[in-house]
Formats: sequence, C-alpha cells, structure tokens
Amino acid sequence: MPHSVDQVPRPRRRPTARQWLLLAIAVVFTALGAWMLVDTLQHPAAAEPRQLWMGLAILIMFGGATVLFGYEIIAITRIEDIERALDARAPAPLVAIYSATWSAVGLAGSLAFALAGWFMLRAGLSGGGIALVAIGSLAAVVFGGFAAIGLLQLWQAGWSARRLSIDADGIRDTRIGNRLIAWNEIAIIACRTLYGQRLIEVRLKDPSDYVADIGGVQRSLARLNVAFGFAPYSIALRGLSATEADVMAAIERFKPATVLLIGDTDPSD
Repeated sequence: MPHSVDQVPRPRRRPTARQWLLLAIAVVFTALGAWMLVDTLQHPAAAEPRQLWMGLAILIMFGGATVLFGYEIIAITRIEDIERALDARAPAPLVAIYSATWSAVGLAGSLAFALAGWFMLRAGLSGGGIALVAIGSLAAVVFGGFAAIGLLQLWQAGWSARRLSIDADGIRDTRIGNRLIAWNEIAIIACRTLYGQRLIEVRLKDPSDYVADIGGVQRSLARLNVAFGFAPYSIALRGLSATEADVMAAIERFKPATVLLIGDTDPSD
C-alpha cells in the first residue's frame, strides 16, 4: 500500500562545503566590484570609462551570484517544513511545488548576469579589448535568453506556483502544462548531474508524441534536448519542495516493472 515519505526518517539536510565556498567567493568578488566602482566615482578625472563599466559588471554579476547562492543555502534549511505540510495533505502520491521565490531569484539572477554582460561589452568597446567584447556579448545573449525563457514559462503557467505530482497514473508537471506522462510511455528514468545541477531524466519510448503534445517554449526546449541526445523531459530538483530521495521513492512506489530505474551513486556532485 502506498505510504507517505514522512514515515521514513530523513536525515537533516545541511548546506555542503562547496555551497559555502561558492557563496564566500561571490561575496569577495561583490566587494571587489563595489570597491572598483567607488574608487572610480571618487577619482573620475583619473579613471578610464572601462573601469566604470567593469566595476558595474563585477558588482552586478557577483552580487546576483551572492543572492542565488545565499538563497539556496537558506532554502535547504526550510524545505523540510514544506515537505511535511504537503505530505500531510496528500500522503499517498507525491505532490511537490516549485518555489515561486526561487523562480523569481533565478529570473533576477539571469537578468543581472545579462546586464553584467552588457556592462562588460561596454567596457570592451571603451578600450578593454576584444576579449571583453566577446565575453560580454556571450553573457548578455546567453543569460538574456535564460531570462526570456523563464518569463515565457511563468507566463504560460499563468504566473502561478508550478507543481509536480507522481501517482499511479504517471508524472504530471505543470511546467509543461496539463500533459500527463503516463507510465506506459516511459522507458527509462535516470538520475544525473548536468553542469553541476541534479535532475531526474525521463526517457520516453516515443519522444515525438510527447513533443507534439506540448506547446510554447517547452516544445522548443524538448526538441533541443532530443537533438543533443538528452531526454525531452527531466524533473528539475532545484527549488522543488521535495528532495531527490522523496521523488525517487515515489517513482519506485508507482512505476511498473517495465520502467527501468537507474540511480546515481553520487548525489552530492
């Protein structure tokens, strides 16, 4: 009989040394950018234009990183209360929400990095060299694209909290609309780390049917994933109110024997 994940004792979650290190590095570089900016404004006659733009770029980029890393650490200490509240309302299937705050922080971070890239571009055009022009242009385009995708996803979701549910019918993720991914469509479920982020990849027997059923920006992203050899859909774990262990436990409870489950032995990467 299905049971709540609350019946299984969970170890207390703690931020890793890597997360604290990233936060410390971001804080140091934020302070450096602030110092460069203040020094430039205090001595405008002796300063070159590129110094102002670089100071702004470093301050905004690493200030955004400080907010992202700091919120991630804070969220780890708060997630257990959210999990227990959700489990109390729906003890059999797994029902979890994607943090609206985390979505907002991630969107703001992408915009900050895009703006920092634009400042780096200006610094390069002001005499900083072709390298700054190239790096600034790349950052502005890439992170500006991430911000645009995030805004489109929020708009398509009606600006409401996005939910993930796993039950006897399959997997439903409101990030892709109301489209249910039934168990009989799934071939393999695998945990993996991609660019330092944990996710659960859902490989389908016929990805074309799934791609045809979803719309908007999600269809383009799914096609891009398939083109690069990835699954068209993955369960994102960052900002989710359930842990990776909770999601995997729910999958194990409900999946049929025909679905192959591949675990990852190094979830701390």
